[in-house]
Formats: sequence, structure tokens, C-alpha cells
Amino acid sequence: MKSLSLPSLEQAMGLSPHGFDREYRFVTSWILPPALLASLRLLLSIYVFTTIFFSFGWFSQHWVTWFLKDFTLPEYSFHIKTKAIGYSFSYFTYLSFWGLGFYLLFASIHTFNYARRRMTHLHISWPPVLQILHHALYTTVTCFPLMVTIIFWGSLFNGWSSNTSFYRWHNLSIHGFNSVFALFEILVTRTVPPPLLHLLICCTILSVYLGLAYLTYRTEHFWVYEWLNPKYGAGQIVAHVFGYAGIITGVFAFVWCLIWARGWAVGGRCQGRQEVAPTVRERQEVTTGESTPDLKENVELRTTSSNSYV
Repeated sequence: MKSLSLPSLEQAMGLSPHGFDREYRFVTSWILPPALLASLRLLLSIYVFTTIFFSFGWFSQHWVTWFLKDFTLPEYSFHIKTKAIGYSFSYFTYLSFWGLGFYLLFASIHTFNYARRRMTHLHISWPPVLQILHHALYTTVTCFPLMVTIIFWGSLFNGWSSNTSFYRWHNLSIHGFNSVFALFEILVTRTVPPPLLHLLICCTILSVYLGLAYLTYRTEHFWVYEWLNPKYGAGQIVAHVFGYAGIITGVFAFVWCLIWARGWAVGGRCQGRQEVAPTVRERQEVTTGESTPDLKENVELRTTSSNSYV
């Protein structure tokens, strides 16, 4: 009778004992060739950063009024100009938007590298800890935008009180297009469902952000979100904390199921020639110089006929 063995922390975080993403799922698509996937990722990244920096430029020259609400709390608004640039780094919406932009940028670089050389530094030379963090970042940029969209349009949005084109475009970009970009990553790539431990990472990030929100009040003397204000009672704070924990759990489950369903529907299909990344042993041998020339060549470029999803 075989004894049951618990998975290591690396395995629990999604790193296979045979190596990271051996079928290059993070840089390939079941429907798009690698070069086109890389180009689209780069374009989406450019849009994210253009949105952020154009907004900063607008804030530096124009007064903007935001009208918000939050379930049972009174409606509120604030009129702001240049300070909005600094304040943006305290809003979860903006922080997650930055993360989405950087992921798309680096993912495009890896994908361009794969399209040109059929290998990436992410798979060949990055240490396991960075590979694990890359996978975790993918989970956050596919979950947090959906959470932001649900919360903003479901509880914070208070109508198109401002008729300016900027106000409408800005809200649609950071509270709507963010989820479109996340769904692009979920539906178009060949990734596998995230490990359950990534949900703990998402919850930990939200907990750390809660501390940042209170630090912002201590240093800047304004509440990022009104429900954080103790004057509305501790019950409001507790209800929001548990409510948001429930939302991120539901979003994580939705993303997990959506990725699984996409994988089930398309199977092992991959546009372009499919490669196999080196095993852990092969990576170590190439790194230490103990491998033969044939092994090095196989590590850099090796074709597989495997069509399995997992």
C-alpha cells in the first residue's frame, strides 16, 4: 500500500516537479499564433499605460468631480485636481490596473521571445521562485479586474453625474476594459486553472491593501472608501471585509471554472509548433555546463506531439 505524500510548497503553488509550464502554455494560444498573441498583449499593455498617464495629465490640468455611493452609506462626492495623481496610488482600482499593465507588458516580451526562438527566459533561466510569482501574478490579473468591475458597477457607481467625455472614458477603461483584458487572458491563452493556494495569495493582498488604506488616512487625511470610516460603525467595516472576501472567492472560482472549461473545450490545440520546456534536471545540467551539445540543443528547441490538456 502506497503512503500518501503531501505536495511541496512549490507544487502547491503550481510548479510541477518536472519543471515550470513544460508546454509553454503561458506564451501560446489555442487560436492565435504566438507572434499575434504577443502583439495583442503589447497593444493592451500600451492602452493600460496610456490610460494611466493620460489621466495623470488630465488631473494636472482639470478639476474632476467624482460622485459615488456605497449601499447603505450616504452618497458622497469629491472635487479634486492635481492631488488625484498621488491619491490614485491608494486606490485598489489603480493598483490592480498597474499590475495588469505590467503583466501584459512582460507577457508580451516572453511571447515575442517564444515566437522568435521557441523558448523563453521565463522557462529556461528564471529561478523557480520567479516562475511561481509569474503564475501568481497571472492569477491576480485575471481575478482582481473582475472583482473591481463587480464592486464598482454593483455598489459604487452613482450614475453618469458628470457629462464630460473624460469621465465616461476613464470609468469605462479602469472599471470595464480591465475585465475585458482579463477575460482575453483567460479565454485566449492555454493556461491551466490556478492552484487553490493562489486564492490565499489574493486574500492576503487584499488584507495588506486594507492596511494601506488606513495608512493613507493617517498620512493624507482622507478615506479611500467611505466604508472604512469608523463613524459609520464597526459593523459596516466587518460587513465589507467579509463581503469582499466572498466576492474574491466567487471570482476565483469563476475564473478557475472558466479556464477549465476553455481547456476542456479546446483540448490540447495550439497554434503553431508546440514545444516542451526542459525538465528541472536538464535546466540544472545546462546551467552548470555539464550537459552535452545534443542536450543543449534539445533544451532550446524540442517539438512534442502531446495533445493532453493537463
